[in-house]
Amino acid sequence: MDTQTKTDDKLGALVQNYDAAFRFAFETFALGSSDGPVRDREVLELARRAGITSGSRVLEPGSGSGGVSRLLARELNCEVHGIDLTPSQLQEAQRKTEEAALQDTVSFSLGDMEVFDYEQETYDVAIDVFSWIHATNWQRLLASLHAALKPGGRIVIYDAFLKPEAIDQTRAYVRDAWLAGISTVDDCTALLEDNGYQVNYTDERGQQVLENWRGGLANLKQKEDEFQARFGEESYGFFVETSAWTIEAYEREELTAAQVIAKKR
Repeated sequence: MDTQTKTDDKLGALVQNYDAAFRFAFETFALGSSDGPVRDREVLELARRAGITSGSRVLEPGSGSGGVSRLLARELNCEVHGIDLTPSQLQEAQRKTEEAALQDTVSFSLGDMEVFDYEQETYDVAIDVFSWIHATNWQRLLASLHAALKPGGRIVIYDAFLKPEAIDQTRAYVRDAWLAGISTVDDCTALLEDNGYQVNYTDERGQQVLENWRGGLANLKQKEDEFQARFGEESYGFFVETSAWTIEAYEREELTAAQVIAKKR
């Protein structure tokens, strides 16, 4: 299967997932600016640890509706460029960015983050906040980003990972439900080291993200009547069941979350 076919297949799956019901669900679920189960202060703490400051050029591959890009630009006065494969997500990102009057510092492009034609040696940091879970080929993604980063540039990851003891059924569910190519934290750090990066910070955050998922699910359940009126009982049930399964996987310690910072060698 060639690269374009893989991109087209992934796009079809993402378009199906990231519809109006998804956006409503995550705006209701949201604990912060991102579409993920993470609070703004956690993103900003990690960004500062990675050295993002005023004047930094930041790349957000898999930027979704652009919440993280806007947060970084607004709070840290940096320039951010987001890449996303899903047209509806990109349109939402552009709309919200214009509403926030941040279009001078935040911009977006449509494309597959794994094979995008990035400007070479342009960015200080490439950041992931619960988005690279959708990367099907991490090695290809890391190679693309290595070329896009300036010498000494940094990769910053805050995402979900499988625990080594995760059973086959859990791995299959994650792969199919989240379109995920994730593995363990150790596998991620090894892949970074093998692809021209030096890992200098890791911090497991599974318990924190578990609590965030619980809070998000509680928010979602409070909007049950409105959600079902707009999108139907089946759609509501899908998001509740997926959230509940994720919480249970964290509780079983088959899933975790981690922050990772690595520097381009």
